[in-house]
Amino acid sequence: MEKNYLKIMIGSLYKKIAVLDDISEENEKQRLLFLKEDIEPEDLEETLERKQELIDKLNELDEGFQSIYDRLKEELQGHPEKYKDEVKEMKELISQITGKSMVVQTEEERNKLAVQEYFSRFKSGIRQARTSQKAAVNYYNNMNKLNHIGAQFMDRKK
Repeated sequence: MEKNYLKIMIGSLYKKIAVLDDISEENEKQRLLFLKEDIEPEDLEETLERKQELIDKLNELDEGFQSIYDRLKEELQGHPEKYKDEVKEMKELISQITGKSMVVQTEEERNKLAVQEYFSRFKSGIRQARTSQKAAVNYYNNMNKLNHIGAQFMDRKK
């Protein structure tokens, strides 16, 4: 019975590796999006939603793994030689997961900087547009003043 649970745990770790690979792909899509001058909101929303689904799946796999481990913890610690091969495989998979998690964290940090840079450029464009608009309005107002003759005071005494 414990061997079946261990197989489930190992399968869960393989799935987690696949999900981390998918998250890396989504991170790459986001990176490419932020290199563009103009981003379609739908494209960004699509990658964010997909990534959220993957993160939810990752959390679900973690919870499932933990609940099975909690059931088997005493048996695994009490008879380590009986499950030596499975434990060794799980350790190798966990090592791979740790490495992939570090890569994903690095990608996330890189994307965070790319987002900040994109919005900085976006704000700069808005600021420049406002400045240009203000200059145009000032020019228009000044030109109107040139053609406008103010009220004249006339002295009617003679």
